Amino acid sequence: MFIFVPNQHIFYKIMKKAIFFVFFCLLSLHLFAQQNTPEQIKQLFLEAWDTENGDLRIQNRRKVLELSPESEYGLYCKAWFERFEEKNFAKSLETSKNLVKKYPNFWRGYFNNAVCQQSLKNYQEALTEYNKCITLNSSFAEGYYRRGLVKKELADKQGAMQDFNKAIELNQKDVSKDISYYYVNRGSLKNDLGNNQGAMQDYNKAIELDPKNSWAYNNRGLLKDNLGNKEESMQDYDKAIELDAKNGNAYNNRGNIKKGLGDIEGAMQDYNKAIELDVKNEIFYHNRGALRGDLNDKQGALEDYNKAIEINPKYADAYNNRGGIKKLDEGAMQDYTKAIQLNPKHLYAYGNRGVLKEELADNQGAMYDYNKAIEVNPQNAQVYGNRGVLKNKLGDKQGAMQDYNKAIALRPGYAHVYKNRGNLKFEMNNLVGACEDWRKAGELGYMEAYELIKRYCN
Repeated sequence: MFIFVPNQHIFYKIMKKAIFFVFFCLLSLHLFAQQNTPEQIKQLFLEAWDTENGDLRIQNRRKVLELSPESEYGLYCKAWFERFEEKNFAKSLETSKNLVKKYPNFWRGYFNNAVCQQSLKNYQEALTEYNKCITLNSSFAEGYYRRGLVKKELADKQGAMQDFNKAIELNQKDVSKDISYYYVNRGSLKNDLGNNQGAMQDYNKAIELDPKNSWAYNNRGLLKDNLGNKEESMQDYDKAIELDAKNGNAYNNRGNIKKGLGDIEGAMQDYNKAIELDVKNEIFYHNRGALRGDLNDKQGALEDYNKAIEINPKYADAYNNRGGIKKLDEGAMQDYTKAIQLNPKHLYAYGNRGVLKEELADNQGAMYDYNKAIEVNPQNAQVYGNRGVLKNKLGDKQGAMQDYNKAIALRPGYAHVYKNRGNLKFEMNNLVGACEDWRKAGELGYMEAYELIKRYCN
């Protein structure tokens, strides 16, 4: 039998390659195992958490999820992708709930729970989760900041201010653009609390930290508008739109300015653009509806108010304004009443319903509404003027005179009330006083007063 014996040199060469291959495989497995250690996974995760490089953040989180899907870091990354990329907050919430069950001391899990609940507008639940997160990590600035946003939604303005202050305190040395939003939202809260100077300082600081922060310009523009500086307000809105052409709020707010300045076409264009950018914002439809109402486009106004209410069935202003467009038999009274149910301090809904009740000869009901409106805001001249007319109609001339005097004290240029007070003085045989009031009404632009002057004062 013939037996083949390989060349000894070739045999050793083959064995050498085989040994090298086995060694390489073992080394690769060893290196892979090293990369897959809990410490390596943690480092990848923390690098993703701390970086401002969005691409690196996504890359590292994908690696963590691939290498260690059931660790606390892997589960968090899974929840993050579900929230950040898929925008599926309910799914992400379920993942992070399972995460904190498995790892109850992992504060980032509670943070994701809170962000999801906040995005779903479950603010009380979000507050509970932020509390847990902050309890486990009391130096987490973003937790305080976001909890402040939730407290603001829950009308806890003082609590929100404390959280915004704490977030800024913890990031005092951080000049990153992300921190600028802390100042924007604290400025907004200060504005709500009547601290205009403090709000302006915060908006300026936000712009200093991030000159490309569109929202800082938008909010500062809103504040300037409220302070009567419409020119600078318009400049801020223009800048906000230049920086972010998708900032629907800036278009809406600029539309309000243009409307006030009489640029009706420009206002309509801005409202249309705002709605194009955000078809689910009830305020944009409401404002366009008000403009359409001013233009006597009743059908267009009703469509916009209906849409605003469809988006937010608790939008009291939309019910009130829709009531103003409707006729009595179309449900105006129901709309005013609904607005009051939603907001028992809605001055204009009480005033409008009072006028409607007076037209229906429900004088007691009208008086109740006027009294309620004045209780809500004792500084509204129009309601005093309307109540004065009703009191005069009911024979309470002294009460009517007091209301007319109060209306004029609050609004010295109130021509219509000067005319009505002149009429009342005439009824009370005070011709000199009547003529003085009619002349004042005429000077203020109430032309019908001159007919009374011509008839009785010459």
